[in-house]
Amino acid sequence: KKVVMHNKGGQLQGFVEMENEIQAQAARTQFNNKHIYQGSCKMSVQFSRIQSLDCKDPSCSRDFTLDPITPEQEVAASTPKLAAGPA
Repeated sequence: KKVVMHNKGGQLQGFVEMENEIQAQAARTQFNNKHIYQGSCKMSVQFSRIQSLDCKDPSCSRDFTLDPITPEQEVAASTPKLAAGPA
């Protein structure tokens, strides 16, 4: 539903609010101790006591309940981008 990211103590922290506890448990099982990039950036997924995320800074947060992603945006985000090189 909501995503908030910020730096704390020199480390990037991200909070993701899920629809329910079942989705949260499935996400933790899938992503905990996995690498974002092969061989680096290992994720530590933990549950928080925060009941609802507050997305105040649009540069580091997104509230999908207020601004849902459209199917077109989802396709565009998953489509590989080709870098333009010298002609």
